[in-house]
Amino acid sequence: MSFKYYYHIEPNGYVIGASFGMEAPPPLPDCIIMEANTPLEGDVFHPYIKYHWVRDAWEDVRSLAKIKLDKWEEIKAERESREFSTFTLSSGHVLNIDRDSQLRIQNAFFLAKEAKENSEPFSIDWTTANDQTFTLNALQVISMGKQVYTYITGLHAIARSLRNEILVATTKTQVLNIRWPY
Repeated sequence: MSFKYYYHIEPNGYVIGASFGMEAPPPLPDCIIMEANTPLEGDVFHPYIKYHWVRDAWEDVRSLAKIKLDKWEEIKAERESREFSTFTLSSGHVLNIDRDSQLRIQNAFFLAKEAKENSEPFSIDWTTANDQTFTLNALQVISMGKQVYTYITGLHAIARSLRNEILVATTKTQVLNIRWPY
């Protein structure tokens, strides 16, 4: 005998409980027990996921319009998560790029650009995401600013492209299969 996953499913198809063990638990009132050797994929406890008895499959009961709205919110959250986390420079240094760090990078960029334009010496010590310090000259700070800007601009371009995919999708499956590319 081996361990199995057991799901309590109401007659309307919604999962209201789950357990893991060697024997099926007694079913909850008005429920049946579904047995599985592996955990079910996805989050079966969402109120919009239910089991379709005739098709013998899980289904998303949201409308296409609601799925599109939810997918766009998911894409925006992923973009923001990446935009305000860390970034690896071409030099290999990993920087924090939260809102405050982006402001510091922007300020350093403009100071370095001004120093370069005025042929003034410039250097700044910068702290990486893992608290190591390295020194940058004006050209390196300008490069750092451009790299971070290019990265963030790229994130927004990806999000816009995914938004267009969402808008033109005609089925729930098409929308649900839209993913951040990396």
